[in-house]
Amino acid sequence: MIRRPRIGLGAFSGILLGAGLAVLLQQAGAWQPSRPVLFSFPALIAIVTTGLALASPFGPKGVEVRRFDKGELVTLIVWLVIHVAVGIFGLTGFAKSSDGLMTAPCTISADSGIDRTTGVDTSASDPFNVDPDGQVVWAWTTSGAIQDHTWNVWVDLAGFEIRIDGGRAQDPEDDAEDSGTDVVADKLADIERFPLQRVIGSYRFGGELIGTNGMKCDAILFARISANPLLSGPGQLAFAFALLGLAGTVGSLFSKKDDADG
Repeated sequence: MIRRPRIGLGAFSGILLGAGLAVLLQQAGAWQPSRPVLFSFPALIAIVTTGLALASPFGPKGVEVRRFDKGELVTLIVWLVIHVAVGIFGLTGFAKSSDGLMTAPCTISADSGIDRTTGVDTSASDPFNVDPDGQVVWAWTTSGAIQDHTWNVWVDLAGFEIRIDGGRAQDPEDDAEDSGTDVVADKLADIERFPLQRVIGSYRFGGELIGTNGMKCDAILFARISANPLLSGPGQLAFAFALLGLAGTVGSLFSKKDDADG
């Protein structure tokens, strides 16, 4: 009897498992949805599961497992090329800043009730914690008035800066400061335009404010909206992917019967 490894199953299951774990942990607030997380991490997991499938450690004892016949070799090479390419693409995201930023002449401060920040004190490993059912008290100042201005806010998803809010504001009084209190749920509702159910997890946010008098401020803020990851659409989908990937990975550990062997 001759048996063959389930290379394709192991390679594909690894992608599902890696992608599911990456998104599930992001929704839990462990890391931001950066390019290395969403591409390199799943690719690494897939390479490992492909290797496990090739080894085929389980199956009938004393049976020959043909691992490097032409068909298996081609399948292995194709999947490895895909995994390596995806992993390398993910690594291009390491150039992104992992620290908060607030350019002069602006300063900001915010208090969520469970955490405080000035923006620049946040980082990928130490984000500003926000209660999705709470409020954020904020204030900003500049060294000079910012006249009629435009502003934009974006969120980093896989290395792409996706605009989520913005507009133009007239400031006849040329104020050099402002403050207020925002209900987090109301602000999140403005960007929950897709069937996500809830926006939770850790993210890298950014924005800019440009006045007609040439005054400009840029900001980057890392924030974590803490909640059960299974309460969000991405979290639920990621959990299902992870379960399917795990099941497929376990199945790939058992070699299959060679049809030509009868």
